[in-house]
Amino acid sequence: METIVNQEKIIGTHPNYWFGIDKDGVRETYNNDSDWILLPDEYYGLDVFEFADREVIAEVIELIKSKYHHSDFTHASGSAALAGIERSGAILSAQDVESEGMKVATGEHVSYVSSETGNPVAGGQYGLGSVYASKNGPECGYHHLNWFDEYYIAFGINKQKQEDFLRQIGFKYEWASSEDKPALTLDMGSEGVEIGNRVPLNNVDIVYCWKKHQKEMDAWIQKNCPQAKLVSLEADEILRSYDHKVNKMALQEGISAEDAWKKLL
Repeated sequence: METIVNQEKIIGTHPNYWFGIDKDGVRETYNNDSDWILLPDEYYGLDVFEFADREVIAEVIELIKSKYHHSDFTHASGSAALAGIERSGAILSAQDVESEGMKVATGEHVSYVSSETGNPVAGGQYGLGSVYASKNGPECGYHHLNWFDEYYIAFGINKQKQEDFLRQIGFKYEWASSEDKPALTLDMGSEGVEIGNRVPLNNVDIVYCWKKHQKEMDAWIQKNCPQAKLVSLEADEILRSYDHKVNKMALQEGISAEDAWKKLL
């Protein structure tokens, strides 16, 4: 689904690409309906090239204009979870999804909540009790694409709003709390940050999805969290990956970063 169908509006070519190559060394992909723009890189001499859709580059320019920065916390999920999130008006932990009589569609892996073994600390049959997030921007984790109409999504969450909500409902992580300082989040290192058992959609500042699915995602946002900004996963990825390279080009040319991005179009 990711490598061959490849709905993402970013594509790379490499002479030693490990998968999806035919006998002539050509990468097979069904994503051939884009107006591809070659991105600046130092690896052209090695026949390594990366391209992004023209609309993605245009979005990057708009993000620069708006002084975009990803949210404090980002929860990665998939479109299969949207119906349940809409029903609850919140992003729920796997445990809360089950307690509300719903089935875990994605998020913290279904295997944890369907297992008959395990324990409540690790998850097991009880389900994971927290919503997990990253502090490093949107990622595609916590989901496996099951069909052609599924896609990755991520929610950029406002830290202050979420902590205010957790105080309001009296939530805290008991073992990490002290009398004068309740622990409202837990940084689990590579496992992510636990940010409570639910995140109301009012606390979402940004919603991410693939460029291809922005139109349908925009309709969902207007219905469920109209305060949120819609950003493509590709634009965020390209901005983070190439920002320093384009800034270097801008300095060399004596122009603004915005104008340097425009030169790619």
